[in-house]
Amino acid sequence: MATSETITYKGIEFRRYPESPRVSHRNYFRPHAGHIRAGVGHLHQEIWKDANGPIPAGHEIHHKDGNPLNNDLSNLECLTVAEHRRKQVELWGGEISDKKRAHLDRVRPLASD
Repeated sequence: MATSETITYKGIEFRRYPESPRVSHRNYFRPHAGHIRAGVGHLHQEIWKDANGPIPAGHEIHHKDGNPLNNDLSNLECLTVAEHRRKQVELWGGEISDKKRAHLDRVRPLASD
């Protein structure tokens, strides 16, 4: 069985899998699939929503210090998707890889109205 870490928040168990090949499963505490279907987001998103209300469309919750395990409210901020990407590049350095840029170029038209 895969190693996991669990945090219970407001009666809901959120898990992350530190050894997962999937970055989102490795870095973020996620609820069970049934809770996801019911609209529950990642732990950091739920903490933000409880303090500030719904996350506006086109926005994401950013960990200011770059540590996705630091879900303290003071470490979270709501940014537009573009602002969030810029901050991630600032935190982690470097440019978007050619492979990632090609993927974004391919999927961007599919996401527009």
